[in-house]
Amino acid sequence: MNFQVQLLRAGPCPNCGAPVEFASGSAPTQICKFCRFVIVRTDRDMRSAGKVADLIPMATPFGTEARGTIEGRPFRVAGRVQYDRVQAPGAPWEEIYIELDQGGWSWLSHAQGRWLATSLYAHQLPVRPPSYAEANPGVLFPVPNMPELRVVERGQRRFVSAEGELPFPMVPNQVEPYADLSGAGGTFATIDYDTQGMPAYLYFGREVDPRQLTLSSGAPVTEAPQTQVTSLTCPNCGGNFPLRAPDSTERIACQFCGMLCDVNQGALVALKPLPLPPIPPAIALGAKGNLRGQDVMVLGYMLRSTVVDGERYGWREYLLYVAATSSFVFLLEEDGAWQHIVPIQAGELRQTSPTAFGFRGQVYQHAQSVHAVVDYVLGEFYWRVEQGEAVMAYEFHGPGGVKLNQESTKDEVQFSVSTPLGIDELRKAFPSEFKAPKASPAAQRAKSSNLFFLVLFALWFAVSMAGCVLSSGKAVLDQRVPVVQMIKKPLATPELAKSEAFFSEPFRIDGGKNLKLNLAPGLTCLDADDSWITADVALVHMDTGQVWEDSVEFSDEEKSIWYSRVPEGQYVLRVEPDSKVPATCQPMRVTLVSGALPWGYVMGSFAVLIVLWIFTAKKATA
Repeated sequence: MNFQVQLLRAGPCPNCGAPVEFASGSAPTQICKFCRFVIVRTDRDMRSAGKVADLIPMATPFGTEARGTIEGRPFRVAGRVQYDRVQAPGAPWEEIYIELDQGGWSWLSHAQGRWLATSLYAHQLPVRPPSYAEANPGVLFPVPNMPELRVVERGQRRFVSAEGELPFPMVPNQVEPYADLSGAGGTFATIDYDTQGMPAYLYFGREVDPRQLTLSSGAPVTEAPQTQVTSLTCPNCGGNFPLRAPDSTERIACQFCGMLCDVNQGALVALKPLPLPPIPPAIALGAKGNLRGQDVMVLGYMLRSTVVDGERYGWREYLLYVAATSSFVFLLEEDGAWQHIVPIQAGELRQTSPTAFGFRGQVYQHAQSVHAVVDYVLGEFYWRVEQGEAVMAYEFHGPGGVKLNQESTKDEVQFSVSTPLGIDELRKAFPSEFKAPKASPAAQRAKSSNLFFLVLFALWFAVSMAGCVLSSGKAVLDQRVPVVQMIKKPLATPELAKSEAFFSEPFRIDGGKNLKLNLAPGLTCLDADDSWITADVALVHMDTGQVWEDSVEFSDEEKSIWYSRVPEGQYVLRVEPDSKVPATCQPMRVTLVSGALPWGYVMGSFAVLIVLWIFTAKKATA
């Protein structure tokens, strides 16, 4: 025979003696309405398990004993419990315990526009859930015959307060390790761990369409009633700060003085002063508009950056609140290009390879990974934002400029999809509030530097082209030098004569033009023993005796000597080999061209301009 234990339905509170009655036939725990003690009932008695704190005022239409339907199934709100994160206290959340009229119970919670319903999984799983240490964000937990689940958050929560009936005993201030997982089709799971970090309870559930969630009272559930606090006073400067999303805001950076504050029960608690952003927001905080079919309001503004190869690159992000769904979207602006970013659930992604994700029929390949840091903050945020807050950001590129974004810490991973956003679309969404952001000082310096060098390049090009047009390239000398039997020919000025030297016939040079002297050795001037020869070359002005001397060393290649704008007059060229040459050496050809364009100098000046431009650009953006 099967005997079902009947729990006591009513009795006095073991702490204060007030009458206690359980409406549920199965809930073992209730919070006394009078003394706030946890009462645990058995089939024989009722026992006290410690006192809980008063409930934190949190707007909710799901008060105890409220009734409604979820996806057509009637339910009763038996109780609710409030938790806070151990690693980030001060931002409590609430979970609603509902009993279904057809039997069974679930936890109902609301976060960032999503309603989630989860129930205890009381069966044996064919695979063990990951331990707390193994539940790193992004880790997959495959369950047979169920959508693939991915860990999205790992943390520790503290039981703060509760009211009504609860499905199991609650210990005041008890710390509970947990991991949240997300799957395809809105599936969701939570793993509760014991003190050793091993799985103790597993809850499976799914996202609930708010249209399938109704209350008998007729109260709306798509938008929770707003709290009474609509503005706060900065504890540092006394400025009035309108609270634009009072039911979601956890942290505020004062737009007047930059003081970073926690939102704590209707008041601002100063944390630390922060510098105001050097670049003001292009869309004013509090601005309302309609963007891509949604009524939105600008809540917060951040400047973030990363360092790549020693260079810092920055961008700006805007947090927008979507009132209709109590959710959030982001805008990102970098170098004048804008993106519209919508958070998505990890379960919507399918990892096709170690470097790619599948999302809504498209494959997105990994493009880059950076260490992103928050440099400046302004306005309201639904998380406990910090200056210096850092994440690993991964970017995956898909077709049409669409990107998948992944941001990860050691305890949390978030995904989003970004699409290009045009300036005209922003102006239409915020017709009076949008102002194209001014370039940063670094960008302005870089722009000025680029403009300066653009002018220099234009000037270089003009001078080079003019040189090409004006260069005649007239040959004034073309002779052969017998390097074996050197011709001894006296000159009009005997002091210039030199034994075993070749002197050309006199030639005339017009002043003001460049000269290019080419020396080409004969094909048989070199043998196995002599791999090179040298020659002294002198350009001699016959009227003044002025000499331009050079020494040339070559093997079998042609050598050139440049003379810049020598005076007008009659000249001779003297060539004297300094090394022994073989008897079979053919004559050396010597040519002198007047008005030649020095392409080496031209390209050298271009290279110098390029180097200066790069150096100046780096210095301007530093």
